[in-house]
Amino acid sequence: AGTTITVETGGAATSNGGDITYTGEDDVIVGDVSASGADATATGSIAITSVTGNVTVNDEDGDGIAVITNGVGTIEIDAAINVQANANIESATGNISVTADAAVVQGTDVELATAGGDIAVTAGTTISVEAGGAATSNGGNITYTGQTDVVVADVNASGADSSATGSIAITSVTGNVTVNDEDADGIAVVTNGSGNVDVSAALNVQANANIESELGNVTITSGEATTQGADVELATAGGDIAVTAGSTITVDAAGSATSNGGDITYTGETDVVVADVNASGADSTATGSIAITSVTGNVTVND
Repeated sequence: AGTTITVETGGAATSNGGDITYTGEDDVIVGDVSASGADATATGSIAITSVTGNVTVNDEDGDGIAVITNGVGTIEIDAAINVQANANIESATGNISVTADAAVVQGTDVELATAGGDIAVTAGTTISVEAGGAATSNGGNITYTGQTDVVVADVNASGADSSATGSIAITSVTGNVTVNDEDADGIAVVTNGSGNVDVSAALNVQANANIESELGNVTITSGEATTQGADVELATAGGDIAVTAGSTITVDAAGSATSNGGDITYTGETDVVVADVNASGADSTATGSIAITSVTGNVTVND
């Protein structure tokens, strides 16, 4: 379309295995876009693009899904301004890419999901995952990269077993990163196998629930403060844990770090307050070491 594309209430697009593309010069609003074929051999992909405006994807049939394909079909959503996802975006095993030159918003209860593909969300300003939102890749990599503040929840790259390699990277180039638990299991970010977790912010990192990898490394880096909220554990079963902050590191009540034989380092420019830092491995052959450092301030270690 030379200007807008608008799919009104109850509208849909269904290709049964063929590709679907919506390309509008201005705002693009679509609903119930399905390229799913008969089975997992399907290759139908979906591309929804606004050249100069916004993209909004909606659920019009009440199944909670706005965009879906199966097999190896991929989903790409790209907007010159904002992307608003008001329902799930799902691919069976293909990649999911959401890109906005301004903001990306995952609305309430919206999940990005694939069973082995990669998920990449990139925004020129903020990324906001609202209450109940999530991202699940089942062994694929997950990246959230925002220019300013990034708020995510229930980011899960876990595969079928410990052979999985899905890694997670959550990055704010100039702002803050907040990771939340929206499904009440106490975990904000998790992967298994050798997948790594990397959380990085130019300003502050706020972890409001656990960050876990089965065997991989957990890394948190902030240009200013890092805060582990109450009851928040950083955990891996053999990887390393590294927390680095340009100002303070604060581990709130009942917070902890457990590496099961990997190294643990906390390094803050100013005051560092940590608790229950445990690098113990399975037996006396373990080599996990611990280093807790304040470059210019105080260190407090608590139980």
